[in-house]
Amino acid sequence: MKIIEKIIGKKIIGFRAPQMQFSAELIKNLERLEFKYDSSIHSAWLPGFYDNRDKPLNSFKIGKILEIPASASHKLRLPFSWIFMRNLPLKYSIDIVRKLLKRGIVPVIYLHSWEFYQVKNKSVAGYITRNTGDNFCRKFDMFLKEFKNERFVTMGEIYEKSKAAL
Repeated sequence: MKIIEKIIGKKIIGFRAPQMQFSAELIKNLERLEFKYDSSIHSAWLPGFYDNRDKPLNSFKIGKILEIPASASHKLRLPFSWIFMRNLPLKYSIDIVRKLLKRGIVPVIYLHSWEFYQVKNKSVAGYITRNTGDNFCRKFDMFLKEFKNERFVTMGEIYEKSKAAL
C-alpha cells in the first residue's frame, strides 16, 4: 500500500474486498490500517453468495469505517453490478439507477477493466465472459448516454458527502 501511495502521491483511504468478501475481521483490519471507508457489502440478495437485504442502500457506519454499499434494487434488493449489466437487458440497469437516483441514493457501480476486452477463455464460466469486449462497450455507452445529464462522482466524493451527513 505504501508503494502505491508513494506513486500516486495520495493516502489510500478506501477499500473493496475481492468478490465482496465482507467480514467483521475485514473491518478490524481496515480500522487498524486507518482506512476511512469500505465498499465490500452488496446490499442485495445473491443466492449461494450472500444475503445483505438487511443492510442499508445508503452509506452507514461500521465501527470507525464508513460502509458505502454497492447498489441493489430498492424493493427486491436484486443485485446491480457488472455481471448483471452485461447479462441482463439494459433496461434492468437503467431502471435500478433511475429509482435509486429518485430516492436520493448515489448508485455505486463496479466495473472491471477486463470487461472492455473480449474474454475468450473456455475455462471461465460463460456468464462471466458473456458480452465482454465490443458488446459491453456498446451497452455501456448506451447506459452512459441514458444518464448524460447526471454527474458521475468518485468514491472519494461519496465518502466526503456521506461523512458530512452522518
